[in-house]
Amino acid sequence: MTFVRHFGCPDLFITFTCNPKWIEIEIELLNGQRPTDRHDLLARVFLLKLQKLMDLIKIGQIFGSVKCDMYTIEWQKRSSACPYSLMVVLKNQFKQYRQPYISRTCLIQR
Repeated sequence: MTFVRHFGCPDLFITFTCNPKWIEIEIELLNGQRPTDRHDLLARVFLLKLQKLMDLIKIGQIFGSVKCDMYTIEWQKRSSACPYSLMVVLKNQFKQYRQPYISRTCLIQR
């Protein structure tokens, strides 16, 4: 609630999860290993990709200038998925063209 009180409602809500079939993970597995056997590898690759995403949003400003951001990471025991939720508040001058630009920019990777 403090986030919303000080900066306003989030303009973007992004969910980013770990894909155990990412090539960076698969090439590091030994014969017979599964991604769930290497939680350390999953965490490392996930955090590197997360940092790249954050750099694109904050430094690269792919959605415009960022006023504030907040995120959480939840590590789940039952699977290798690592849900990541990011809320971003953009500066006012970038809010007007947000929807068409986001629709062109976003990609769902399977």
